[in-house]
Amino acid sequence: MRLGERTPVAENGQDGVVRVLGMARELLGCTGGMVRRTLRSRAGFTLVELVMVLVILAILLSLALPSYLSAKRKAYCSEAGEKLQEMREAAWAHYLAHGTFTGFPNEPAAPTTYWTFAYETCAGVKCTMTAKGNDGTPVEGAKVILVLSGDGTGEVTWIGL
Repeated sequence: MRLGERTPVAENGQDGVVRVLGMARELLGCTGGMVRRTLRSRAGFTLVELVMVLVILAILLSLALPSYLSAKRKAYCSEAGEKLQEMREAAWAHYLAHGTFTGFPNEPAAPTTYWTFAYETCAGVKCTMTAKGNDGTPVEGAKVILVLSGDGTGEVTWIGL
């Protein structure tokens, strides 16, 4: 039997592994134990294969990272929007009861890990509420401004996000 020759799956009762070992002994001129060690030492990954895996992982990471960061940014914005909505509802309830924002108690929502909230000015028919990004957080320097008018409409401005 020569390397490259086609042979039946089982020849004279031998299975494929025994046949391969026999061919390896013939080609390498080794005894049985040495053949097993020689074949086993060739198992594993080459440097090129490992580098290709790293390249593929880097490509996948570069595709996934922008989506992840966008989702994080939306979560930060949604936290600020939720608290500003609570403040807006409180200011609107005062306006409906008194017909003006003047005299509104100006008690902002409690600060969160990322945001600090405040009522800037609430007088007449306009009330301005803000959320400022806390220092040392991913939203540092960001600001969300909500201006509520006497007709119930609100205008939101996002700065730094």
